[in-house]
Amino acid sequence: MPAPLPKPATPPTNPAAQKAAGTTSVPQVPPPTAPKPAMPTPPPAAPKPGAPTPVKPTTPMPTQPPVAPKPVGLPTPPAAPTAAPIMTPPKPPAPVAVPAMPAAPAPSRMNPPAQPVSAPVGPKPPAVPPMPGQPPAAPGSPVPQQPIRIQQPPQTLTALSSMASNRLPAGADVSGKPIIPDTPNKPSTANVTATPQAPQTAADPKFVQPKKSIMRYLPFIGGGILLLLILGFVAFSFLGLGGGTSSVGTSNTGSGSTATGGSGSATGGTSGGTTKPGTTGTGSTASGPKVTIEYWGLWEPTETMAAVIKDYETKNPNISIKYSKQSYQDYRVRLQNALNSENGPDIFRYHASWVPMLRQQLSAIPTSVMSPNDYQTTFYPVAVNQLQSNGQLVGIPLMYDGLALYYNTELFETAVVTPPKTWAELRTIASQLTLKSGSNVTRGGLAMGNSTNVEHFADVIALLILQNGGDLTKPDSAQVRDALLFYTNFINTDQVWSASLPSSTVAFSRGDAAMMIAPSWRAHEVKAMNPDLKFATTPLPQLSETRITWASYWAEGVSGKSSKKEESWKFLKYLSSKEVQQKLYADQAKARSFGELYSRKDLANELAGDPVTSAFMQDAPYAKGWQMSSFTHDDGANDQIIKYYEDAVTALNEGENIEDVQETLTQGVSQVLRQYGISSASTQ
Repeated sequence: MPAPLPKPATPPTNPAAQKAAGTTSVPQVPPPTAPKPAMPTPPPAAPKPGAPTPVKPTTPMPTQPPVAPKPVGLPTPPAAPTAAPIMTPPKPPAPVAVPAMPAAPAPSRMNPPAQPVSAPVGPKPPAVPPMPGQPPAAPGSPVPQQPIRIQQPPQTLTALSSMASNRLPAGADVSGKPIIPDTPNKPSTANVTATPQAPQTAADPKFVQPKKSIMRYLPFIGGGILLLLILGFVAFSFLGLGGGTSSVGTSNTGSGSTATGGSGSATGGTSGGTTKPGTTGTGSTASGPKVTIEYWGLWEPTETMAAVIKDYETKNPNISIKYSKQSYQDYRVRLQNALNSENGPDIFRYHASWVPMLRQQLSAIPTSVMSPNDYQTTFYPVAVNQLQSNGQLVGIPLMYDGLALYYNTELFETAVVTPPKTWAELRTIASQLTLKSGSNVTRGGLAMGNSTNVEHFADVIALLILQNGGDLTKPDSAQVRDALLFYTNFINTDQVWSASLPSSTVAFSRGDAAMMIAPSWRAHEVKAMNPDLKFATTPLPQLSETRITWASYWAEGVSGKSSKKEESWKFLKYLSSKEVQQKLYADQAKARSFGELYSRKDLANELAGDPVTSAFMQDAPYAKGWQMSSFTHDDGANDQIIKYYEDAVTALNEGENIEDVQETLTQGVSQVLRQYGISSASTQ
């Protein structure tokens, strides 16, 4: 058997012997396989500055390796700071070998922590030894550490926060379920302030309690009067018949005299009876003063309006309507100048979003012509809210329009997809229907993402802001930020549209765009450019269960300086009646594919079966409008606010920071709102 290995010599434990030998050595311990750190001991008294740290030898246990001494130079937990001067410690007689410490190094600038360091809680960690080449720190001085980051509170989340990311919705989710955020998307009631509506009197005896009217006693009163007249006539005839007969018989015995007298009496009676009613009936319409009402239209030609105007003039012979179609160029400016000069029209067409600009020129609807309750029952909520000023109704809409999603039915059938109901579905389908040649988009899945060739981009952005719970008067909000990012991502991230394609209506007509969002009147252009294109519309995609859509329509108003206000409002009420709107629609449809959409709620079902108009009628009850309506040509609030949003979209597509873009946008929009006195977003 081989000889056993000799045991290692026991290191000397006598310090005097070590001193005699002239060396101070650390006991040589075989390297442990898994050394355990020494248990913490109470800190010794702080050594005097400059004094070397004594090394206390430890006698190893018979069955354990000796415990490694503390490394020289590792400071103990700091005690109270002292102001004593720093002294250079004397050079030790010989270098001391320090065994490796198994503990991980403390965080430092060279070894930063993986996560932001939070403020320490509990006892202080041991001081960190100076890095090589660094001067030693003074006793009691703070040890440099990694700067502590203060975690910022999360940004305000909106309904579009998850949708405005750089990723398409996970998978190809076309299930039709709305994407609902953690917090439901409820329209902001604090930021969006609706214009107060005209007060309604629930107990108005004129409408609510007609049975209490004195008119119910008329049959009894009339019957009593008739009975008295009959009795008086009988008595008069009985008393005067003998004398009359005697006089007539004595004076005129011939039949001719009798006939003449009778005829004379009959003629006189007939003449009086016929002349008075005839004169009275004619005087109320024909013998009164002739009233001529000047009417400025905008879109409908004179031939379309001629039939209904003639019918009204026939029923009211003392009324003459002078209708003229105006050019849309500079129309709002020309109209306002004419109204201010007192030479303007009595009746005129204007856009619903112009009420703040025309509030000084608009007259209110007399309650004798149409009560607020009748108005709300007849028209959509968006008209009730927008067409009022200072709590009074100032316009009657003869048509409605807004936005809907146009889609190419053949492309949808080929791709086996159904019209989207949510924005998440819309993004997925748009990506599926996009065609590219390399990096160039040859067919856009959806005309959306920029302001250069998307004709109604401002309406779409306003819709997104409202659905996101934003206030259109506050462009610096998180809701507007996410709406802008979501809109521009259709080009920057999804790449379903390109500035190299033609305008949205032309591209859709040619088949170069599978979908677009546009008003109903664009359908006439599409059919004119490509009669063979198969397309339809569907209601606007939604962001949450709270349904919000967009309206942009025209109304008729009466000048506040007109001397024929009541006659003008009566004529407009006639035009808004159910029968006249149906007649107008039929006459308009003779010149184009369909007429102006009905403004009356009770006529919505008339267009339910049409593949183009039905979507607009479905969205009308949930529509809102504001001063971001495209193609009003007002050179005012709409055009100026849209220009600021156009610049914002262009800046984002060119890579500018969203904070800088919002700051410029807010300054511009706020200036326009102050200029026209628009203090709240009346959008419902």
